[in-house]
Amino acid sequence: MLSMPNGPGPLLLHHRHYWIERYRTWSETQAKAAPYVAVFYADDYGHSDRIARAIIQGLAKTGTDVEMVDMDAVDSHDVRELATTAAALVVGMPPQTVDSPTMHPVLSSILAAVHGKQAVGLFETGGGRDEPIYPLRKRFLELGLVEAFDPILIKTVPSEAIE
Repeated sequence: MLSMPNGPGPLLLHHRHYWIERYRTWSETQAKAAPYVAVFYADDYGHSDRIARAIIQGLAKTGTDVEMVDMDAVDSHDVRELATTAAALVVGMPPQTVDSPTMHPVLSSILAAVHGKQAVGLFETGGGRDEPIYPLRKRFLELGLVEAFDPILIKTVPSEAIE
């Protein structure tokens, strides 16, 4: 083979063996990466940020790596990547979309990317217009995910004692 396509980029005409070896090394490193938990939250909605940070502090005490993801600032490619590679996901309920009866777009991307070897935990954010937690929980369980903890329901405003 004289040339090799590399996706949407230019053809590799020279040093093919070098680039193939570099890719092999990179992909093996990615496969051996430490497992982590992706925590999805909506930064400017309800108490999502405070609750997510409390959960992250608890995970940090166990030595678990965490990737914190603001649902309002992440693109769909990153969502799919994180949702596919994370060992577990923790999802704070974002606000329901006013214009559409469908769920928040990030939730749809997460549901499309997860697989049955992952765990999931859900929490309400107390913003008043949260996506319903139990239908989402049911969808995750139908996809084969294991529930890491019972859904966290917000009945009162979180205080320092709760955190």
